[in-house]
Amino acid sequence: MFITYQVKEVFKNLNKGSIFQLNNLLRVQKIAIILIAYTIGNFLYSYIINEFLYSHYHIRSLELKYQLNMVTFTCGIVLLLTAQTFKVGILLEEENKLTI
Repeated sequence: MFITYQVKEVFKNLNKGSIFQLNNLLRVQKIAIILIAYTIGNFLYSYIINEFLYSHYHIRSLELKYQLNMVTFTCGIVLLLTAQTFKVGILLEEENKLTI
């Protein structure tokens, strides 16, 4: 829900023609961090639950699988890189405004 709202606000700014704004940069960074944190958190949760079940119930015949969701993790990394290009765009736009 939070990510959807952030994306909506970024697109709203893009429709207004304000692409390189600090608000857009912060929103893209937030989305990227949430995606990466969710992926790592989900992996750690699965790993901890598996280890708990193995150690307390000694169920070795039951194989619980856990893996890092690489698609979501990669999307987070790509969005972090996109945020960096927004940062460069903001700096260039500010420099352009100061140039007469």
